Amino acid sequence: DVIGGAFFFVALALGCLLTFGLLVVAVGGNLFAPAVAVGGAHGADAATHGVAFVLNKPFRAGGYLLLTGLMVWVTAFVLMGAVEFAQAVTWKLVAAGEGVWSTRTGTSATDNISQFFFDCWSRGLRCLAFGVVANVFFAASVVSFVLLRESVDGTDRREMDPADRVSSIDGPS
Repeated sequence: DVIGGAFFFVALALGCLLTFGLLVVAVGGNLFAPAVAVGGAHGADAATHGVAFVLNKPFRAGGYLLLTGLMVWVTAFVLMGAVEFAQAVTWKLVAAGEGVWSTRTGTSATDNISQFFFDCWSRGLRCLAFGVVANVFFAASVVSFVLLRESVDGTDRREMDPADRVSSIDGPS
């Protein structure tokens, strides 16, 4: 009990540290990657920028986050509908072709092959849709970062061009 009591404060301190970390990610997590990509920040500096922009303009940042969430939801909804439609059409075409290809004496090799290709097609469509949704999220986060930085720091959009910070492969001339 004495040893457990002595380490209780260590566990309490670690819990507080983890809670603070989760709070930082919840507050400005969607702005970390844009802070690195557009703002030229590094690691902790990106976290500082993301949280500072959100805390400086909380209603504006909240509005941008809501718009980002709405864009992601609408994109996911439309793409899942398109995926379901494509799967239904593909399934109908495969079902129509099975009567021509298979011998109808049970499960034939062609049925297994057509099911394999249908599964690959279905999973590929879902992965593609997920990639598009993730792309929309990160693109909206970059726009949010640029607008927040312009609002908070007064930095013009033309000053945030990442191409200005990229050094030449050959080095300085």
